[in-house]
Amino acid sequence: MAEVQVRPGEQPPDECRPEGGKVEQMRREWSVHEDGALAHQIQEEEITHHYGFNKFQRRTTREGIKTAKVVQSEEEIRQQELRMQELQLNRMRTQEDERLAQEVTERMKSEELEMLRRREFEDKQAARKL
Repeated sequence: MAEVQVRPGEQPPDECRPEGGKVEQMRREWSVHEDGALAHQIQEEEITHHYGFNKFQRRTTREGIKTAKVVQSEEEIRQQELRMQELQLNRMRTQEDERLAQEVTERMKSEELEMLRRREFEDKQAARKL
């Protein structure tokens, strides 16, 4: 087909014009195509976003569980150390109580023996005077 040259301000010949309504139909089809492509792109972005968020959430949960286990272990160790310190302190108090009880018992025996000797002495003194 030969090229038709159209001068500015002139209308192209009728054979060069598209059939009536075809441009509008092409425009509608292109609009539908663009809408479909945009919908597909938005859907892909949404899927990617949700997938990324799910990965982030799972990773955060895994890290949170690991951290919680470490913190729990540290807390258990700290509690065990405190319990051991309490037991050691109780042992020391018990030993100190036993030592003090032994000293008091020995002192009381010593004082009792001293009192008995004094009485015997006083009794002997009283017997001599008689």
